[in-house]
Amino acid sequence: MIEAVVFFFLKKIRKLEANYYKKRIHTGEDVRFRHPLLIQFPENIHLGNRVSINQNCTFLAHARITVGDNTLIGPNVTIITVNHDYRLEGVLVQTAHSLLPVNIGENVWIGANVVVLPGVTIGNNAVIAAGSIVTKDISEGVIVGGNPAKLIKNRFE
Repeated sequence: MIEAVVFFFLKKIRKLEANYYKKRIHTGEDVRFRHPLLIQFPENIHLGNRVSINQNCTFLAHARITVGDNTLIGPNVTIITVNHDYRLEGVLVQTAHSLLPVNIGENVWIGANVVVLPGVTIGNNAVIAAGSIVTKDISEGVIVGGNPAKLIKNRFE
């Protein structure tokens, strides 16, 4: 009985959370979220049509995050647009932040547990292997993986 009550309230909370995000994120048609999600500054997120975002994703959208049509984002993916500016003197916590947008193209598949760092552009039709750390721009139509993410092969060869 107690479990049923707890799950009832958890479901209500997740529905409220989903509505909160959907009102603030700029979305195309048929966008799907699997909760829970952690999103900072949802108004800076722009999603195309038929985008699917799996559970436990984190979007630190201090700058703009753009995701193209027909893109799949796996579970536990983190997309970051903010970083401490380590070049400045002083305590890092108190230094200025650098804000750089992240752009993800169309028909992209981002596997589970990927981290995308500030300033990265991922080209159309790219695949990012699970567990990768994306530190630099990714070309169109390639498969990349690793830490840092490197070219594995061209997707359509």
